[in-house]
Amino acid sequence: MSYKTDVEAALTPIALPVSFINYSGTAPQYITYFRYNQQDEEFAENIPIATGVYVQVDLWSKTKENLEDFFTQIITAMSAIEFQNDMVQDLYESDIKMCHIALRFNRIDTLEST
Repeated sequence: MSYKTDVEAALTPIALPVSFINYSGTAPQYITYFRYNQQDEEFAENIPIATGVYVQVDLWSKTKENLEDFFTQIITAMSAIEFQNDMVQDLYESDIKMCHIALRFNRIDTLEST
């Protein structure tokens, strides 16, 4: 499966809108995600056998309500699809007046032999 399929399926049960890259709806809280890097990670005889997939999940909210609960649900959901949490940053986007929690994850996927 692709990382997008995995991430979308994992985050959808959280009960917030989930969107790849940007969200154009009107919900006061939502989740976006994107891949910020992908690179070969493991090699056998100079041939890549595994690739690292690096994903950022962003939790957006007009209020601070339920942020920690949704944050915990995101960590749990991403762990269930074998993504490890690398970084979390609490932000406030003053231009759009929204709380923003940026979470970065990575996972190593074994490449299928050809």
